[in-house]
Amino acid sequence: MFVRVIADAVMSRLLLVILILMVGTVVGVLLVKPSDDSRSGRVERSLSDP
Repeated sequence: MFVRVIADAVMSRLLLVILILMVGTVVGVLLVKPSDDSRSGRVERSLSDP
């Protein structure tokens, strides 16, 4: 019984972590794609300035 309860808790936590990671990666990609140009431009400028 205890093993089953522990296994259920671990599985639910793993599923939650996987869901959070999936959502985080999707949101990160969506947020980074539009601002990718400005970020790369800033990096190039900061590198070329000195």
